[in-house]
Amino acid sequence: MDLELKDLKDAEVFNLMNDMVYITDLESHEILFANDAVHRFLGSPENLLGMTCSVLTLGEEQHCGKCPAETLGAMRETRCYNPLLKRFIYAKTRIISLGGKPVQLVVSFDISNIEQEKQELATALQAQEVLVSSIRLLHETTDINHAYDRILKNVGEDLSADRTYTFILKKGLFYNTHEWCAQGIESRKEVRCVVAPQLIKRWLPIFKENKCVVLEDISALRSTHPEEYNLLHTQNIRTYIAAPIHHHDKVAGFIGVDNPPLEKMKNIAPLLLSLAYYISARRIMLEHTAMLESMSYQDRMTGAGNRNAFIRTTGQLERSFSGHSIGIAYFDLNGLKEINDTHGHKYGDKAIIAFARLLHDTFPPEAIFRIGGDEFVVLCIDESEAHLKEKISHIKENLRKNSPFSVSIGVAWENKPKSIRALIEQADQRMYTEKESFHKFGK
Repeated sequence: MDLELKDLKDAEVFNLMNDMVYITDLESHEILFANDAVHRFLGSPENLLGMTCSVLTLGEEQHCGKCPAETLGAMRETRCYNPLLKRFIYAKTRIISLGGKPVQLVVSFDISNIEQEKQELATALQAQEVLVSSIRLLHETTDINHAYDRILKNVGEDLSADRTYTFILKKGLFYNTHEWCAQGIESRKEVRCVVAPQLIKRWLPIFKENKCVVLEDISALRSTHPEEYNLLHTQNIRTYIAAPIHHHDKVAGFIGVDNPPLEKMKNIAPLLLSLAYYISARRIMLEHTAMLESMSYQDRMTGAGNRNAFIRTTGQLERSFSGHSIGIAYFDLNGLKEINDTHGHKYGDKAIIAFARLLHDTFPPEAIFRIGGDEFVVLCIDESEAHLKEKISHIKENLRKNSPFSVSIGVAWENKPKSIRALIEQADQRMYTEKESFHKFGK
């Protein structure tokens, strides 16, 4: 699959790159996004958005007519002199998806000093491919640990390094969570599984500024920072670079690369910072996803599953649990409206919470659902009818002795039911029958 960005917010990672990156509309050819490097080159970015891509390729507001077909993954390369930038530009274009719509992603390189740039250009292009594949892995895989392993392997091989790895801060210490080693290089993960912050205290201010620690020759540290030198020297490290991983604007770890060749070190920092940014973004996204998952399927007031969770679970039961015994218990608090009218909604909420606590003391938490203001349902799987009735009797007795309110209850149980929906409706109807009796006779 090709690179896909959900929206222009995702494109902000390219602000970490030193090369010009911009995204253009395939139909109007207008510039939709330009990274900070573009703004630095132009010096006056105020009117950039809305102009056509030819400004950044030919230096004039004129469509060149060379856009590739609107096919995801389509690519092209151009070399030209841009009089606006006063530089020779090499641009690589790829058709990607932005919110489901095909657009152009253009990465432009300054190749004015052609001889010097030849090797750097090749390295930068490789880094771009590593970055693109890494972003794809982070966005598409459901196994985040597998993604980290693949990314470290890609980076290590691209940089011809000995090792690449991640350290993540947990309870005040940096733990080596993932590692890749080149062929013939011994793993150090078990040896250096934990690093205390004081051993790398010189790095932390650099990390806080979102910069890489770059060591082209660790022997220079022998007299100035002996602890740091010993830490690296004992691991046979000669050259080294590390990029910070942030989480909510705090240093949460780092990506490390052991013994990259000197000729490749110049272009390592942007790549590692970009990867670190996306790893951080992925961590935050997983955190938000877990929070949204909880909010989507959990009733915040009682801790029970909500209606969405109930619908999801019953749907799963319909598809998967036809060979099991299933019991359904419907509960509806009696007189909650009167409680709210007499004592206020806070008192009514306390009653709901108290009853939910009683359910949690009686049934597993995953079996309890609040499907309405004062309605709860409990789903009991592979539990005997007698055991379910015993629990219902316990709840009734507890309410009779300790609660100022009562509850209407409807119970249905069946071994290997043909229809979960029919069983639920049966319990629901029995609850309403008891509810009608309460309103008619007050009991």
